[in-house]
Amino acid sequence: MGDLPLKHGAIAPDFALESVEGKRITREQFRGKQGVVVVFFGSQPPISLLHQLAKDAAEYREIGTAVVGISNMPIDLLIDAVAGVNWPYYMLTDPDAAAYRAYTGESEYRYAVAVLDTYGGFEAGVVVHEMLDLPSGSRVLEWARGAQYRCSV
Repeated sequence: MGDLPLKHGAIAPDFALESVEGKRITREQFRGKQGVVVVFFGSQPPISLLHQLAKDAAEYREIGTAVVGISNMPIDLLIDAVAGVNWPYYMLTDPDAAAYRAYTGESEYRYAVAVLDTYGGFEAGVVVHEMLDLPSGSRVLEWARGAQYRCSV
């Protein structure tokens, strides 16, 4: 488990990725409007974490934070892989792993979580090689609350 190479407060890299609904979603479109939690995963979705994040959808809306799942799987496989998760957020595909590399500095697609404040500034996050090392949903929500609190004071 390791820290992301992003510096605290630095503007996180933009991405422009296709959603499973066929929309183009960018990090920039949230800037100045919402914080963002980004969950990166490869061919094995972290179903438990995704369920936890989905369960907290009302609180994420209340604190003004979007949650985005990003995988390097093709859209059709991604849809199948997360079919059992009632995912109320964006699910995006990163086929060339450009977004993953920009956030993690790693070439092999594994797992990462990044929390960005309303202004796109990096607040907290982690990159891990094993799904079991991902932070809990409550920990991610804690990070998101902290990011949004600091933006509101």
